[in-house]
Amino acid sequence: MLATSMSNLDKRTSRRYHVAIESTLVRDDESMPALIINLSLGGALAQGAFDTPLKIGECVDVSFVIPDLVRPLTVAAEIRWVSQAAPGSSCTIGLEFVTGFPTEQTWALGRFLERQQQA
Repeated sequence: MLATSMSNLDKRTSRRYHVAIESTLVRDDESMPALIINLSLGGALAQGAFDTPLKIGECVDVSFVIPDLVRPLTVAAEIRWVSQAAPGSSCTIGLEFVTGFPTEQTWALGRFLERQQQA
């Protein structure tokens, strides 16, 4: 089953880059591991096996570490699209960051992305 809003893909303002970054998504008190497979300053594409289905429009906190920073980057994100066959199966989600990063983190993330392959 694929639920998507493809018109939003045309509205991207930041380039996406191929990455493989372990991350944590937090919804309410539920913490879910995920792998970010592409990333930009404005959003991410992540994969994971989530026991509880994720829904378009839902907000989650996303935390991940990049080499130039000691502390994890944490940002609120809205789920823009979801592809999941069944609960507990592999799922791919499109995330739009709804809060920005502090200046130091934005700079570090930009430098990190410059060293990655463009998606």
